[in-house]
Amino acid sequence: MSSRKLQESDETANVRRSARLRQSPVVTTYASDSSESQEQVPRKHPIGRCSKKKLKSFAFQQDQQLQEPTLVTNGCEMALGETRDGIPVVEIPSSPEEEKPKCDFRVLRKHALKPKSPEEILPEDRQHLVNAASVLKSQLVARLTSSADNLKTEDMVNLASRCYIALRELGDDYISFSSQVNKLITQHQEVESAAKDIENQNDGDLKARYIQQVQFLSEVTEKLFSLQDKLSRSKTQAELLMFKKEELTALLLMLTEELSEEEERVKTLTEERDQFKESHSEIKSGLEKLGAEKNEASVAFKAINARYNTAKEEFERISKHLLCSIRRPSRPSLVGFSRSSQATKPSTTSFFAKLATPPSTGLFQTNKHTENQASAPAIGASF
Repeated sequence: MSSRKLQESDETANVRRSARLRQSPVVTTYASDSSESQEQVPRKHPIGRCSKKKLKSFAFQQDQQLQEPTLVTNGCEMALGETRDGIPVVEIPSSPEEEKPKCDFRVLRKHALKPKSPEEILPEDRQHLVNAASVLKSQLVARLTSSADNLKTEDMVNLASRCYIALRELGDDYISFSSQVNKLITQHQEVESAAKDIENQNDGDLKARYIQQVQFLSEVTEKLFSLQDKLSRSKTQAELLMFKKEELTALLLMLTEELSEEEERVKTLTEERDQFKESHSEIKSGLEKLGAEKNEASVAFKAINARYNTAKEEFERISKHLLCSIRRPSRPSLVGFSRSSQATKPSTTSFFAKLATPPSTGLFQTNKHTENQASAPAIGASF
């Protein structure tokens, strides 16, 4: 009787554990967030052909696993929540604003827990565990895909970590599933990173800077065209000045040669000028001497002229006296002789005319006339 009651109590405990598993928040939470159809797990499931030894062993194992499991991520431990009948309760946050433990999804595969061996799970509960694992997987995928815009990568990692632990406790082989989920989370991280880059990229600021750059380019282009025009004019002016420089250089060379020739000429003329200047000085000195001599000769000429005038006056007086003496009446016997004498006597009129003419030559001619004049009275006197 007592053994039968003990068996009934053990069966009742197993049924309660199965009912708790079917009513676990893992199922209900995902069911509340998903729109997909779910397989309804029956609340009553008879457990038969289960020996007391296996039940006690399973209960002992469940009691050993009642401690709260942890997951090591990034070198720190993260609590995974409470367990119910050896099955961890996965509580998926209803909103991203709830507390989210930070963990890195890249270490999930490294720290993934190995599932329990099939011998540790009761054959009667295996189908229920498989169904629960399937529902848990579908709800996790549904939550990750439907709420991808509202969940961050850390939230997805947290949900996936809890789901992996629950799947491990359910004895499911979730390695391939975790690999696909990790790929999904990795891709979500890429999307999130790209979204952050898009947010950081300020389109308005970029457009404003683009418009400003276009305006600046227009101003620079206008200045460039202006500078190119000025440069073209400057090049033309430079070429013109270069041409003028060449012309002026040739002209300067020619002028330099002419200047050299003219300097040589100036040097030669200067030497000639100096020579003529010396000659001029000598001639000037000689002229001054001649001037002095001229003055002396002029004084002497004046004295001679005065003497000439005096002599002339005296000569005229004597001539008049002589004529007067000749015109006296003579005797008849002497008439013929007088006529012959007058015929042979030189003409005194021409002689006196010569004497009346003043001398026009120099000193020597004056002296000569003086001598002639002096000899004239002697001739007249002889007659």
